Amino acid sequence: MAYLICANGEEVSLMPHEYDTLGKKQKLVGGYIEYVYLLHSVLIVNEEGLINDLPVNTTATMWADRLIVGDCIKLTREEFNYSENVG
Repeated sequence: MAYLICANGEEVSLMPHEYDTLGKKQKLVGGYIEYVYLLHSVLIVNEEGLINDLPVNTTATMWADRLIVGDCIKLTREEFNYSENVG
């Protein structure tokens, strides 16, 4: 299942229609997007999060083993592939 992982620790489940276009993904993360590929999932993060001084997303940072800031979307590889082919 896809989730919006908020920097404040909140996790919100997402339905496919909530992230199926580039515009929807950008709105969820608050700006231009960047992909962070993990073993079994993909994080969609704000590409300019560090420049914009967004708060550290502790949960996403632990998963990625690198600094992630701001809200992000976590998708399984299957959800990611589907969303890229639909949107």
